Amino acid sequence: MSAVLESVTFRLAPEATVSAFTQASEVTFAWVRQQPGFVHRVLSCDEAGQWSDQVLWVSMVQAQAASEAFMHNFGDSAFMALMDPTTVQMQHTAVHAHT
Repeated sequence: MSAVLESVTFRLAPEATVSAFTQASEVTFAWVRQQPGFVHRVLSCDEAGQWSDQVLWVSMVQAQAASEAFMHNFGDSAFMALMDPTTVQMQHTAVHAHT
């Protein structure tokens, strides 16, 4: 069983501010840290406004379970409302090496 990197890319909704979004993300960070198989999470943004939310999981089973639970818990949250839903892309990829 190999580790899995969950990568979600998106842009913020037009009315969203970086400050409001990062504040709304705090509760999701606390929740994700408590999920089985969680290793590490990074939320970043490039100069063009493209965000990346990357989470390293111990296994695909744990990554997929956390993804489903995340949507159940945060689907209607301020964190999700501040994203432009038409830009959200998610993928899970097998990790072959990391330090």
